[in-house]
Amino acid sequence: MEIQLDYFQNGPLFDLVVKKKQLDENEARFYFLKVCNAINFLKQNNICHRDIKLSNIMLDNENNPILIDFGFALEYNQQFTIEQTLEHEWLSQEQSFVKIN
Repeated sequence: MEIQLDYFQNGPLFDLVVKKKQLDENEARFYFLKVCNAINFLKQNNICHRDIKLSNIMLDNENNPILIDFGFALEYNQQFTIEQTLEHEWLSQEQSFVKIN
């Protein structure tokens, strides 16, 4: 068996933000809209990523953001609940006791 992975020489978006300390508005808008498009694509295909963060957004050779790390992703249907997506360490005390129908 052979697994091929893409190499992103520009690294994660996290590194760019740390390096620049602040993105200008046009640059931030560019990345935001591209990531929103990726999330919309996932939604249309009934996939919940569940781990979107700057370090899981890589930049290709043209600095286009690429969403990676689908290790926590779930395919969902109509019965999918918020209960299945939230990690307990990030829940408030009130949220941890709420049952969603």
